[in-house]
Amino acid sequence: MTNEVKQELTHESVSLRRRQLLDVREPWRSSRLIERVRQLIPVDHSCSCQKLFNTVIWDLKDKLSEWGEEFVYKVAFVNKNKDRITENPISGLSTTELLNLSYKSKLLSFEQWTLLTECYQIRCKLEHEDLYYEVTQGETEKFFNSCINEVLSVEKSKLTEYENINNISGLKGVAIPSRRLVESFSKWNEATQTDTILDLISIATDSSNELELIKNSKFSLIYLEKFLSENVKIAIAKKCSEQKMFQINPELLETVKYAGVLHYINKNAKANFYECIYKSMTEIGPEWFKGLQHIEILQSLIDLGSLSECPKQYQTNILTWLALT
Repeated sequence: MTNEVKQELTHESVSLRRRQLLDVREPWRSSRLIERVRQLIPVDHSCSCQKLFNTVIWDLKDKLSEWGEEFVYKVAFVNKNKDRITENPISGLSTTELLNLSYKSKLLSFEQWTLLTECYQIRCKLEHEDLYYEVTQGETEKFFNSCINEVLSVEKSKLTEYENINNISGLKGVAIPSRRLVESFSKWNEATQTDTILDLISIATDSSNELELIKNSKFSLIYLEKFLSENVKIAIAKKCSEQKMFQINPELLETVKYAGVLHYINKNAKANFYECIYKSMTEIGPEWFKGLQHIEILQSLIDLGSLSECPKQYQTNILTWLALT
């Protein structure tokens, strides 16, 4: 390839990267950080990637802070003894902690978390001037796409409270029950509480619903779960079984965990979860370079109590997959 063609390709790449920066939302687009990225693109695209990722980190902190630490940590560490597992404020988190918290609190999807984790790994290599690594134009394109499309072009969602649980389907942004609604729910009779939680579980596990509605239903479960008696949780688990809700559904395991009824479902229902986990294992495979995809599967297995109640027909296969991973 001649130098003339190389220069032409480089010029096209520079023009494309700069056009991508137009998709960055304000106030970042006109910030000094993004201006620095724009200046570095033609002379040092590796350094431009580092600066762009720094902007992503600032944006994630800003978005989580907008939601408030109480909400973020409550969602991220649901069903733990403490709402706050760490005393570190959001502004003081390391990059790894921030990415993980963004995923656990539902700011990022698993796919977005995976892409940004890959970007962070690239930035670490660039930051430490790895002698054996230099980012390619293809990697730069993917890096810019991930940072801009998944974070910097996405508007902030404000945290709002709602007073009537029947209006949850019409809410925009991130919505949680108001303190007054939560207090009122705690005084409802067991039958009404049971029906309300079942409705929220149904909404959260219906893939035809908008992602925003699914998330808000799960957030509502987190806030209401602590007021459910053992009798109510048993009744919810029983009705879910009767309505055949415990079929293979990737959303259901997380949802019933948020509702606090995971330990009350019967063995047949848990068998469906183990079957779902094993199917995911076989689809993804045990190869080491798929490690980021393994994390979600292993977390689901831990949530179920590891292999303590795993049907025998899946135990050997799951153990074999774990040994190979």
